[in-house]
Amino acid sequence: MTHTEFTGELAAILHIGAGECLEMESHLATGAKHIVLVEAAPQAATRLRDRFGADPRISIIEKAIAGETGARTLRVFGFADATSLRVPTDVEAIFPSLGAAKEIDVEAKAANTFVASLDFSPDEQNGLLIETPGEEYAIVKSLAEANLLFLFTEIVVHAARAPLYEGAGGAKDVSAILKDAGYNVTANPNDPDRPVLTARLPPLFREHRSLVKETDYLKEQLQELAFREAQYESELGKVEAQLELIKDVLLRD
Repeated sequence: MTHTEFTGELAAILHIGAGECLEMESHLATGAKHIVLVEAAPQAATRLRDRFGADPRISIIEKAIAGETGARTLRVFGFADATSLRVPTDVEAIFPSLGAAKEIDVEAKAANTFVASLDFSPDEQNGLLIETPGEEYAIVKSLAEANLLFLFTEIVVHAARAPLYEGAGGAKDVSAILKDAGYNVTANPNDPDRPVLTARLPPLFREHRSLVKETDYLKEQLQELAFREAQYESELGKVEAQLELIKDVLLRD
């Protein structure tokens, strides 16, 4: 699989499906002070710990990340780029000598829950790399629905042109979600069957999003003030009516 580098300086990187993390040199070149490598396959996770475990900038988490939390079966192939949480359907069309998979029962965590648990600041430049054959669409969808994609200014997704696994989405499906979220998306054409999608937020996107949120908050505050003002006027009217009654009683006396 083609390995794509991040293009700019980053504060933190999340790499889901890190495998052997052949991208580590480029990860470090971004200047990231925190790099989180997530890998579901036990042997690959062990190798990551052996290679990078002593580096304080790097966290290694052995966990399957998916669209939803729950029990799953990880199918580990000799060719790591085919390893997936989903049942393969058309994978052999691309990898004709793939062979049988070793099946491992795992407890997957939903991408939105996992990312929300990380200390990634929305005010910093962060990168997300997804290499999870068959699960990439579900992961991106989970983050989009939880409004968590915005934590990342640059997202790189290894996707298949057409779905290769049961219930999976294709590169166009992933691209559509990212574009709807405001990203500029390009596809690396080097491998037409498995394009690499690179999505970047426009420079002023976060500022615009912050202003929209602030505007919405101010609107809510104005509505609350208007409601309280109406309540005060209602109470004032009642008091004034009572004063008039008292005045009438006093005048009669």
